[in-house]
Amino acid sequence: MKLPCMTAPRTLVGFVLAAVFFSGGCIFAPPTYGRRGVVTPNDTQYRLYLDECRRRQAVLDRACRDWGEPAAIQIGSSGGYFVWEGRKEWVYLKSFKALIRTDAPPRLLARHANPNLPPDDRQLRAAGRNASATPGLQLVFPPSSSQLRAAGRNASATAAQSPVKPLYSVENFERLADNQFAYAFRLKLNPEANVDISSFATIREEMRRSIIADYSATYGAKMGDTRVDFSKFALSDGVIEGWAEVMRIGVKSLSYDDRTHKGVIAVSIGAHSFEDARNWIRKNIETLARDKNVALTTGHIPSEAHFYLHNERVVDGNVLEIEFETE
Repeated sequence: MKLPCMTAPRTLVGFVLAAVFFSGGCIFAPPTYGRRGVVTPNDTQYRLYLDECRRRQAVLDRACRDWGEPAAIQIGSSGGYFVWEGRKEWVYLKSFKALIRTDAPPRLLARHANPNLPPDDRQLRAAGRNASATPGLQLVFPPSSSQLRAAGRNASATAAQSPVKPLYSVENFERLADNQFAYAFRLKLNPEANVDISSFATIREEMRRSIIADYSATYGAKMGDTRVDFSKFALSDGVIEGWAEVMRIGVKSLSYDDRTHKGVIAVSIGAHSFEDARNWIRKNIETLARDKNVALTTGHIPSEAHFYLHNERVVDGNVLEIEFETE
């Protein structure tokens, strides 16, 4: 008599492979991520799917660090498609492979990659049918991802019907001529907008992203290695005035010993005042060590740990190594 496992080895192998594929997470869009289709940053499943895919695929993670997060993602039954607004490059994930492509992205993502595209024939025909069925109806096409983001993160589900009042208007935003690492800006708060304490964090983060995008586009710096330090961010009479400095700081390595609670982080510093960057790194050591894009070579840092700094040294001219301990 043959054992059951010997009678159908191919069936067993197929079952094991299927279990691996469908429990693997991001690529096959399991029910965790909800419906398949196009998702944007306003969708909950966008964040779940993107974070999992970045964790599993280094190609996608590098693209997000260099270009920022995708404007839209198409979750398919056997792959994922990621596009960035204004970029020709896009990322295709299939099975356990990740590729950067430069051909035309999937049709459903074309308008997210290029919001200025005219409506396609199918949209025109559908809009025309609706207009003929309802006399006097104005043709309105779906907003692009950039238009949705411009409406603000606090936009409700009724944003399409009720325009969101912007929190502020930009009166001045400039990179200083005598200092390529410094930016100055002046923002006027909108008295009609609902501005509260949490709004300042939103405004600050929007300015941070704007500065990083401008600096990266101008100097070709990786967005993931570009940091912003606000030396001034002050409100007076409805006006926010600020001064920010850009630093190119990238974590080269991070190791941690679970037994001794000690670790070492090595950080490269780009062209900038080394002392200013050093001070920023020491103040933000925990932020750098907990960056989800930084891989620990050994150990695991507890989420509730407090950091204490010890010795530091400079190697290779522009790499700062700092010893730390957690408690």
